[in-house]
Amino acid sequence: KHFTHAGSWDSEQREQRLRAWRGLDWTLRMYSALYCLACAFYNYLFLVNLAAADSVKWIVGLGAVVSVRLIVIPATCAVAIALVLNVVVAKRPCLFQDGP
Repeated sequence: KHFTHAGSWDSEQREQRLRAWRGLDWTLRMYSALYCLACAFYNYLFLVNLAAADSVKWIVGLGAVVSVRLIVIPATCAVAIALVLNVVVAKRPCLFQDGP
């Protein structure tokens, strides 16, 4: 259904529309939770079926990817932005001064 604009909704129409939206929200949340549980179960089955040597390699690889994405890339971006701003401030200090 598309959004319907009504200039003058009475309280019953408004509550009926809100109830329908809440029902759709609940349905979406339940399907999303079910999907997440299915994905977690699939990953669990994958890890259970790995050999011991392969599981260690997989966990080390996962740790490397996670650390690069959560630590290395953000830290590199922060340092690069700080360096660029320091160069800009050194070259053009008038850009960061208050007043005319």
